[in-house]
Amino acid sequence: MCYNDTIDSWNLTFRKETMKQRNNWKKEKENVLTLSQAGKTLQEIGNLYGVTREQIRQVLAKYYPNLSAADRGASVKAKEKQVKKQQELVEKTGRGAWKHEDDLSRAMSQCFIRKKQNINRSKWSWEITKQDITFPLVCPILGIELNWFADYRQEASPSFDRIDPAKGYIPGNVVICSWRANRIKNDGTAEEHEKIAEFMRKSL
Repeated sequence: MCYNDTIDSWNLTFRKETMKQRNNWKKEKENVLTLSQAGKTLQEIGNLYGVTREQIRQVLAKYYPNLSAADRGASVKAKEKQVKKQQELVEKTGRGAWKHEDDLSRAMSQCFIRKKQNINRSKWSWEITKQDITFPLVCPILGIELNWFADYRQEASPSFDRIDPAKGYIPGNVVICSWRANRIKNDGTAEEHEKIAEFMRKSL
């Protein structure tokens, strides 16, 4: 299915029927889901319907509560970009995967070992193994592609984040996200971040 053609054909309909559809999300939910899974961001979908990105987020959360950020919007684009890179690498080198799967696994292991060594020199406890955490290719918070091969810390570098900053690196309390997401999250609470998000939505 060519999503671009479908999306283009929908544009005129959306523009003509925006007011009618705005309060009929039960009927439109599947279209919203299709657009999101095709790589359209919340803002882009909101622009099509003439509503805010927050309203689109609420529609998806209401009708598809199990839909993760990794399966929609910018995350889909990041995955497609990664697949394209893999294909280009195979064509160029004849190797069978992104920098070869062994290289990727090795980079993840090295990152884990370095973090463990650093934490062992700190006040925090380290009680996790590689099996206790997920090593994603895309940041679960911001949806940006993680660069496991970065030579220095950058926005897309993988970062070990403690969900509850009062606890150590224990099973269930560690997620790997992008350095940018970790830096933004820092020590703020969920309530504080909600207040910041609400302020930004009203101000922009």
